[in-house]
Amino acid sequence: MADPRVMVLEDDMLVALDVQMTLESHGFGNVVVCQNVTEAIEHMKSGTPDAAVLDIFLSHDQTSEEVVRELSARECPYVFLTSATDLPESFGPFLEKAGRVQKPFVDQELVRAVDRLLAQPFA
Repeated sequence: MADPRVMVLEDDMLVALDVQMTLESHGFGNVVVCQNVTEAIEHMKSGTPDAAVLDIFLSHDQTSEEVVRELSARECPYVFLTSATDLPESFGPFLEKAGRVQKPFVDQELVRAVDRLLAQPFA
């Protein structure tokens, strides 16, 4: 895959920019940041990303569940980037499919997680 498209869903702009810069500095040239569910769903109207990095809890009492369901329907692999330890029960089936990177993240751990997403077919 020459230039995989990676979508990042993160409501904290500093964290989002850190994720974007980390991925770009490791060769991912097509990283799109979305700050809320609406932006992410709108972005996916132009095509399915090759991989996604998702925060679970977003601002305004939102979660990324709607985006996860859409990515799953499109067979797009994703990894959760979260500091949360108490996760909603509704995320149970999605957590089984996805990896998880703990915030604050270590650059290499995030890059390895995205590399794994791109290397394996969606399960």
